[in-house]
Amino acid sequence: MCGGGAPSPPDNSAQLALQRQQIEESNKRYEADLARAQAREKEQRDIANAPPAPAPNPTAMAPAPALEIATGAIAPTQRGAGMGRKRLRSDIPGAAPVNTLNIG
Repeated sequence: MCGGGAPSPPDNSAQLALQRQQIEESNKRYEADLARAQAREKEQRDIANAPPAPAPNPTAMAPAPALEIATGAIAPTQRGAGMGRKRLRSDIPGAAPVNTLNIG
């Protein structure tokens, strides 16, 4: 004789509810990502189809120096002594300033 039939199936309602909740959250994330991607695509399309920027100013007709250094900015006593480190050298007569320390 048979002993009473098949066992009752386990109660999976909690797992099914959790799965439904996860699927809903996943769908919400998908919709949000899709909306962001469409907005980014529209922005990039608008940038690509925008009119070009205005033309730059016309070029100069004659060359000009890149650095505009006034010629009168150098003192007359320093003009003969050279520029930069050369005017600080002590081995060139007349190049070194008067109040230098000569160790030699």
